[in-house]
Amino acid sequence: MGNYNQYVKSQFEQALRKLMKSNPLEKITVKMLAEECGTTRQNFYYHFRDIYDLVNWIYSAEIDKAFNSYPDEPFLTRLIRLYESMDEQRSFYKKVFSLNGQNTLVEYIVEHDLALQKKLILDYNPSAVIDEETEFAIDFYSCAAIYMTRYWFNSPNRISPAEFSHRLYQCMPLHLRNILP
Repeated sequence: MGNYNQYVKSQFEQALRKLMKSNPLEKITVKMLAEECGTTRQNFYYHFRDIYDLVNWIYSAEIDKAFNSYPDEPFLTRLIRLYESMDEQRSFYKKVFSLNGQNTLVEYIVEHDLALQKKLILDYNPSAVIDEETEFAIDFYSCAAIYMTRYWFNSPNRISPAEFSHRLYQCMPLHLRNILP
């Protein structure tokens, strides 16, 4: 059943990407996605709460691929992989990063990145204690990185994904760089 669910979710992902080539995300409906997939709206709602949940699932799969598939690699290497992959899908991410408000990708990433960085820290050092200072540093860095990512996608003088990743890493609080793998 798990493979089938992944298949269906991937079908909705492909439909969304196709529809976003000619429609802004706000104009895409669940009915349009279901029709593009040759299925029902109910099937969409079985897998996702709404279209923003689908967008968040896409990003989450991207993060998992970049960070969890290569657990022995340094944080910076995984960060570069993530931004290279997102850059390959630039038009999609540029559109979803431009949205503001509740349930948007930017809001989701703040929560997701906090959990991911805590997991990476504990995977690397199981005896680590994530105190208030560390949690604040993770929150601060995640918010800054997200808004810089949005800026990077919209910048006319854009630097490469590797250079952008290096700059993000250099701006990471030293406290975090010392405890992340």
